[in-house]
This record gives sequence, C-alpha cells and structure tokens, in this order.
Amino acid sequence: MLETTDCEFIDGFHGGDVLYAKILKYLSDQEPLLSEFVDSKALNKIIDSYSGLAMIPNPKITSKPEIDFLRLGCVKSLRKGLSS
Repeated sequence: MLETTDCEFIDGFHGGDVLYAKILKYLSDQEPLLSEFVDSKALNKIIDSYSGLAMIPNPKITSKPEIDFLRLGCVKSLRKGLSS
C-alpha cells in the first residue's frame, strides 16, 4: 500500500514527482523483473528527501521553492537539510 498525501499531487487528479517515485518503488518491490532496472536506493533517497512535495526541486526549472498551490495547508519544505 502506498502512503501519500494530497500535498504530493499537482492538482486533484495528477500526482507529482514524489508520488510517481513511490509508485515506481512499489511496483519494483512487487515485480522482480522490473526491480532489475530500478535503482531502489535512489528512489528511497528521493522519497525520504522530498516527501510532501509535488515536484523535486530543479534549479533548471525554477529557483523558487514549492508553495502550497492547492491551498490544502501543506508544509512545503525540504528534509535532511537539502536545498534546491
């Protein structure tokens, strides 16, 4: 079962980067054939570092921090002292 919040969605229907990382991790954990092609350590790092965000920070896209654009009361902050 996936653990996610509304804060990891871009809108009411579409998940963001972190949610899709969680989905890929879940699928690769369930399917040995797929797990051969998935870097689980990298996915775990993404999930641990960016849970609660819809977008993984990328300075090539924007230098601004993610905001609670759906106004759900989401706390949009990086974990483990990461910066974008």
